[in-house]
Amino acid sequence: MIYKLIMNSSYGRNLMKAIEYETHMFYNQKDYEIFESRNYNQIYESTCFGKNCYKIKTYKSLLDHFSSPHVGCNILSMSKRIMNEVMCLAEDNGISIFYQDTDSMHIPHDDISR
Repeated sequence: MIYKLIMNSSYGRNLMKAIEYETHMFYNQKDYEIFESRNYNQIYESTCFGKNCYKIKTYKSLLDHFSSPHVGCNILSMSKRIMNEVMCLAEDNGISIFYQDTDSMHIPHDDISR
């Protein structure tokens, strides 16, 4: 179960899409104005909530994003390979498979012992 959770989390992290925006919250006007004046060319959206609450949504640079899609693809391929071995074994024993995902399958409870 631990290996499954590690593989699922690493698969998801390596194939993660680039994050387009960052959100910054400010609770006083001075900090908000300083940030706004220094990052005016990266601001996507600015919102004021009440007297002293500000939210700025800025574009996030793609240069800061890190992903390894080739590693995620290898993890997914290995997972499919493992599941196909189990699926072929079930077919050889005449066990019906109702649903298969990259890391699980649904079969009748009575057929598990076979």
